[in-house]
Amino acid sequence: MLSIVIYLLISILFGIIICFKGKQLYFPIIMVEAFLATELISMFYLGFTVKGLLIGTVLGIIMAVLARFVYKLGIFMCGVIAGALVSRLITGVLPQALADYSWILVVLVALAGGICAVHWSDLFISISTASNGAVKISTGVCFLAFHFTQLDQFVYADGAFSTITHLSEFLRTDFITQNWLAITVVSVIIFVMGFLSQQHQSVNGGRKSHKKT
Repeated sequence: MLSIVIYLLISILFGIIICFKGKQLYFPIIMVEAFLATELISMFYLGFTVKGLLIGTVLGIIMAVLARFVYKLGIFMCGVIAGALVSRLITGVLPQALADYSWILVVLVALAGGICAVHWSDLFISISTASNGAVKISTGVCFLAFHFTQLDQFVYADGAFSTITHLSEFLRTDFITQNWLAITVVSVIIFVMGFLSQQHQSVNGGRKSHKKT
């Protein structure tokens, strides 16, 4: 159970950094996001095994390096991730008859997020990092609020890694679907705070640079 608490606290802390300092720490953030996304995709298709972890780690490092040095690719990937997160919230309100086709919406919104990110890159860095961080924070906080007394139900007998892996999958899928309204409301509030904070930092940073010149 301790592993769950540590994982959630780290996730929330990472979300806070992304949401409120995303523009200043953009390159390190997209490198971490690219690595984690590649790792999760690898384990999803290859299974939660040592082989899946090793292959995901190698590919994740390659994608992280590409995200750092290929600027537009990094922007696009950040937009895709943000679009995918937003689409997961939208699918929560779809009628049951359309539930089987929700993946189409996820793909379309993710691609649209990537394209928009490249076109309006400066603004989208703030929007994508603030929204990404807001969803991470709200998901972790809502999970603790709703399941704090039942954390032992999410512990797997085969170890902390398996517990965290399954919990991560649950948070990104079923939990968001089941609690989309609460997560959306909290995410929007945190997003506004994070976005305004980043814009305020940019304005102050620009003024300081102008004074120095």
